[in-house]
Amino acid sequence: MAEKKSPQKKNISEMEKRRAAIKEELEKIEAELEDSLDDIKEDVTSRLEPKYWINKYPFESLGVSVLLGFILGNMGPGKRKSRESEHLIKDSLLWSELKRAITRKAVQRIMDMIDSRLDED
Repeated sequence: MAEKKSPQKKNISEMEKRRAAIKEELEKIEAELEDSLDDIKEDVTSRLEPKYWINKYPFESLGVSVLLGFILGNMGPGKRKSRESEHLIKDSLLWSELKRAITRKAVQRIMDMIDSRLDED
């Protein structure tokens, strides 16, 4: 009977070794997955920022900014019907200030981008 227990103990020992090896391999895979997911998350969040697209496509961004400025500029109070109330005129003043602030911010970003490109050279 001692001989029968010995192979069983040997099998159990081998199974424990395999279990430990599998556990170690799973932990390694889990760590690699976490690193990959962190990289993907970082990449996605950086691509959602306007700065990424402005740096990647500076001239296209400038064109879009000009186009948006043109569209927003043509939506001003001069394009409204004469029968609008004073409330709408106040809203248009607010809209004008908002457009001006957006334009300033866009110009500042473009100037920063140009400065950074010039500094690289």
